[in-house]
Amino acid sequence: MKYLLLALCFALARGQSAQPKYCIGGAENFFQCANETTFRCLNRRLICNGEQDCSDNWDEANCACVRNRDCPRGVKCQKDRRSATSVCVNCAPGQRFRNSQCEDIDECTENPEVDVCAGKGACVDRANGFECVACPKGYGASLRDPRLFTANAVYNESETFRKLLLCADYDECEEHNPCSGGACFNRVGSYSCECPLNHERRLDIREDVCQAIGEQPLVAIDNGTSIHIFELRSATQTQEFECTDQIVDLSADNGLVIFATRRQVWEYRIAVGAKLILADFGNDEDFSNGDIRKISADWENHRVYVLTGDSVSVIDIVGRAVKIIEHRGNISSIAVDPLAGYLFHSEFGRVRRSHLDGSIESTNIIFTALPADDLPDIEVLAVDPNLKYVYYIHNRVLYSFDYDGQRAVIMTGSADYTRLEPFEDLLYATYRVANSDSIVTIGRTGYSVGAQRESTVQSFKGTSPKSIAIIQSAKFPTRPEPMNSCLRKPCSSDWCFPSPLSRSPSHLCDCAAGERSNCLPLKTFRLRPASNDILPNEEKSAVRGASVPITAEMTKVGFIIPIVLVFLNSGLD
Repeated sequence: MKYLLLALCFALARGQSAQPKYCIGGAENFFQCANETTFRCLNRRLICNGEQDCSDNWDEANCACVRNRDCPRGVKCQKDRRSATSVCVNCAPGQRFRNSQCEDIDECTENPEVDVCAGKGACVDRANGFECVACPKGYGASLRDPRLFTANAVYNESETFRKLLLCADYDECEEHNPCSGGACFNRVGSYSCECPLNHERRLDIREDVCQAIGEQPLVAIDNGTSIHIFELRSATQTQEFECTDQIVDLSADNGLVIFATRRQVWEYRIAVGAKLILADFGNDEDFSNGDIRKISADWENHRVYVLTGDSVSVIDIVGRAVKIIEHRGNISSIAVDPLAGYLFHSEFGRVRRSHLDGSIESTNIIFTALPADDLPDIEVLAVDPNLKYVYYIHNRVLYSFDYDGQRAVIMTGSADYTRLEPFEDLLYATYRVANSDSIVTIGRTGYSVGAQRESTVQSFKGTSPKSIAIIQSAKFPTRPEPMNSCLRKPCSSDWCFPSPLSRSPSHLCDCAAGERSNCLPLKTFRLRPASNDILPNEEKSAVRGASVPITAEMTKVGFIIPIVLVFLNSGLD
């Protein structure tokens, strides 16, 4: 022990030291002078007090003021005792000086006896002030995203903007269960005591979530030039097939994967493992100027809506196409809900709603996103026909709203995604940069009891997801037959577009086929090639009247099924 003491004394005599790691009381309350070997622990209150405590004056050298009277009138002396500095500051409006710092004044609660909004709505405190906002029914006053509010407040003072950022969804189920003690499902701006259409609670799985009724869900994943099909819940791959060109987008119908390359639209039948080309946009000069950007399947009328660089077109199962909307490159995304009879499309922060035939209503702009000062960004649209919700990404902000553009909320302000797929209580999304095998899952309201799930990721090995499509019958609800008049074949041609529910007339036909009323002036194009590639045996067929035998190997059950595909004339000539 005496040798240790002698060594320490010798080190001190030579000016060498090993400072203690901490002062009793913590570094937030005490400090040590840097050039001293005495190891004194000094209270940080001694910093910027006008008296030198360190031999090198570290505690006072960068102090511009000691007291408020050292500053001009109305300006305060603000001290940062961690960095040993002080400056004269003028607190911003909505702040006050306390404990040598500017702090926010909560005007909403400062005086409980005074209504600062004077009947003009509820008070929402924010940095440097407060806002008064009249929230819609089902919402409560709350600053949802301070970052977005600060970034956009200078652009827009409209009531819509204020409600979007200053009104949060009020969870009626959490505050008091209005469902007589039963399951309560919160929805944006409302609630429900029942699961959405085609869903049910499964006590043997997760009783707090409404599960899709029917078969196990599948997910098709675009992997660049191949498509991988997985069981969604177990992430087990069941099928994979190659494509000759780069895939642009995916959609789905019951038992079908619809996919597009730059100039072609294909369908893949999961049950038999066969693919068939539906349309080749490169074969017609009327479509020569626009590459395919997005597709959206109409599962009720068995059509595909195709967004190109200059139009929105509809193609049917035999390759006929009509243009319903022409544009100048401003439409960036589309989504179809045939159950409601609506086509949604987005352009530069606005979402428009039209009928399935492309005709617009008097108020076709249903939603306007928060303004942004950066360059136009990727826009993404998706719909949930069971809840009648739209999900929309603009400027990396993810919004949710109903089909009228009301009951809108911001789900996240950092949605760096290129594809959205709603299913059950989750919203599935693909990253903008596909550098992993993961898909993002985002919790959403309407399908679960209690708090919604936190965002996470789900891995699908061997893939790099660029776009996705979930296949499960609950995702594709249809109208009862009497409510879709087109199912009764009322038109002379095969082009019949059902109108939105409760609209008159109930449908519109193609005027070119001799119709005189309730018709549309349509020009039909034939985009299916004279021959089609069909997998798995790569046989080719003529489009008209051909009967093509296909041998589909069902490897899991160990036998071969002969299948005959018949393509009828159907008035093509």
